[in-house]
Amino acid sequence: SDEDIGDALHIAAVNASGTLGSVSFNPLSQALSYSTGGAFDYLSQGMSANDSFAYTLVDGSGATVNAVASISVTGIHDAPMLAIPVANQLAAEGTLFELALATDMFYDADAGDTVTLASARSNGTPLPEWLSFDPESGLFSGVPGYDAAGAFAIALTATDKAGASATTVFDVTVANVNRAPGEIALSGASVAENVPGALVGTLTAIDPDAGDIVAYSLLDEGDASQFMVSEGALRVGPVGLDHESEPVRSVVVRAVDAGGLYRDNEFLVRVTDVNEAPKVALAIGNQSAAEDSAFVFQVPLEAFADVDAGDTLRYASGNAAGGPLPAWLSFDPLIRTFTGIPGNGDSGVLTLRLT
Repeated sequence: SDEDIGDALHIAAVNASGTLGSVSFNPLSQALSYSTGGAFDYLSQGMSANDSFAYTLVDGSGATVNAVASISVTGIHDAPMLAIPVANQLAAEGTLFELALATDMFYDADAGDTVTLASARSNGTPLPEWLSFDPESGLFSGVPGYDAAGAFAIALTATDKAGASATTVFDVTVANVNRAPGEIALSGASVAENVPGALVGTLTAIDPDAGDIVAYSLLDEGDASQFMVSEGALRVGPVGLDHESEPVRSVVVRAVDAGGLYRDNEFLVRVTDVNEAPKVALAIGNQSAAEDSAFVFQVPLEAFADVDAGDTLRYASGNAAGGPLPAWLSFDPLIRTFTGIPGNGDSGVLTLRLT
C-alpha cells in the first residue's frame, strides 16, 4: 500500500533467480503469473512445499519498495509418463523374437509410486498366440509361425497404484520366410521298354508356403539323359528304353519354388520287358542242288537272334510267295535242316522263306 492517498503502485521488476517454478511478467499489462513447471512433481498427493520470488513496487513519484511473494504448492497425484519410446520392431517367421523393455521406460513423479505393465494389441484384443509378455521382466518373446507374416500394433500400458496410466503403441512386422518344397512324389515307377516319350508318372511336391508355384527339372546325374520333364510329368526321352541293356534306371528330380529354394529326390524307374521279335543276325547265302542228288542244308544257329533273355525260337519255312515247299524238299524245324532229292523236272531257281 502507499500512504500517499491516490498514489498508484506498479510492479517495476520481478526477480525469480532463486525461484523453483517459473514466473512471467508483462510490464505493460502488469500481468504476473506463476507456474510450478514440473519442479514439484515429486510431491505425492497431500504433500506440500514452498516457493517464492521477489518483486519491486514503484509509486507515482518514483519511490520503490522490495517485496517477496510466497507460494505454497500442494502435491496432487501424477499419472505415469513415457520416458523411452519403443521403436517399431521386425520379426521373421520361424525365428525367435525377443524384445526387452528398458526398466526406466516409464516413470512416475510421485515418490514411492510403482507401475504395473500390461500389453495387448492396440485394438484391445490379446497378443498373437505365438507372442508372450512377462510384465515383471518386461520381456516380449516368441517364435512366429509360418502363417504369421504381416504387421500388428502393440499397446503397452503402465498403471500406477492409484490406477492412473500411460500407454505407448509400437508396431511389430513379421516378415514372410520362404520354405523349400516338401518331398517329391512320383505317381508311377515303371515304364514299358521301346516307347519314346512314354509317361512314367506325374510329379508332385507340396510347398508349405501357400500359393507358391513349384517347377520341376532333372539334374545331370544317373540316367537323366534318357528322360525328360514335361508339364509336371516325368517321361521317357525321344529314344525308348531297352530292358535288356538295363532294367532299372535312376533319375534325380529337382523341385524349385518361386523363391529359389529346392528339394532333390532320386527315383528308380523299372523298365518292363516287352517281347521283341527275333532279328536276322546272319544272312544266309544262296544254295545249289543237283537233280537226283541228295540236298542237305542246316541253317546256322546264329542266323537269328532274340534279345529277350531265355526266349526260344521256333522255325518254319515255305516258298517266298507264302506257299509250301516243293514236294521233293522238306524242312525239320527242330534241327533247322532242309533235306531232299530234286527230280529231273525240278530244275530252276527256287526262292524260299525261312521264319
